This record gives sequence, C-alpha cells and structure tokens, in this order.
Amino acid sequence: MTIWTIQSQFIKAQVQSLGGMLGPAWFRIGARSVQPFAVAPWGDDSGPEYLELPNILKRLRGEWACVPFGIEDESRPLPRDWLPVQPLVGVDPLPHGRSSNAEWQLADIWGDRLDLILTYPEPHAVRLVKRRISASGREPRLNISLAIEVRRPCELPIGVHPTFHLPARPGLLK
Repeated sequence: MTIWTIQSQFIKAQVQSLGGMLGPAWFRIGARSVQPFAVAPWGDDSGPEYLELPNILKRLRGEWACVPFGIEDESRPLPRDWLPVQPLVGVDPLPHGRSSNAEWQLADIWGDRLDLILTYPEPHAVRLVKRRISASGREPRLNISLAIEVRRPCELPIGVHPTFHLPARPGLLK
C-alpha cells in the first residue's frame, strides 16, 4: 500500500492506494486547521483478526468510491424496485465493490492534484475507474471527480462514500 500527499496553500491531504481512499485531509480555515474525515484507529494494527478483515476495513478512512456499490448477500430479499433491470454479471461480492477494496494505481501526480486508475478484470461490466483529487489554491476545498468506463451497457449501483470524524461527546460538533 502506498500513500500520496497533495497540497495547496489551504489544504494538505493524503490519498492511499488501498481503496483509493482520501484522508486524512487538513483544511486551513483562517487561523484554524481542521481535519474533518474519520480515520479508523486500527489502521496500523496487525494480527490474525486484523488480517481477516475485508480490505475496505483494514485502513478505513475519509472518502472513497464504491463502484459498483456491491451486494454482499444476494439471498437477502430486496424491494422489487431495487432489483436490477438486467442480471449483474461480474459484480464482485466485496463490501462496497472492487474499487473500495483493491489497490489503485497512480496515473499522475502534481503538487496539488493526483489521478488514480483501477482496472477491472474480465468479465466485469466495468473496464476501469478513474479518480482525480485536487486541492483548490483559492479556498479550503477539495475537488473530486470520478469517471467510469464500461465494457458494455449496464446498470450498476455506484456511490461516493464520505465518512466524517465526530466528537466523542454529544453536542460538540460545530
């Protein structure tokens, strides 16, 4: 697993190859530095229980893409309008999909942005996924884009998945 850092005058952010996950990211807002993303405290653990975790949970953090979102248990009854129009050929059973569990490749990196790419194996309907994350030089803002190339027409559930750090004590979120 590799970690890359991008930054501008307002932001410093880390992106990891595992799941293409973004986080932590520090935003300079006036005199304050804010890091809003959740970062799982067990990310540097080891041992048998840790090794049994799905990849998505091993270094869970910040924000990532779910392509396709994934169906962990197809035997679970779903409402009729949630069922796919056509069979989901090649959908992997990984939680939140292949993109959340695989090692992404660095396509390009500049000081304030990076491009990642993830290629899917046959017979998956998705051919590849591209992700760009850039730190704005004008304000404390990250710009994130997601492009999906498919091998054939399909309908698949996708999502982007931000997770935010919340204070341990209720009422402290401001």
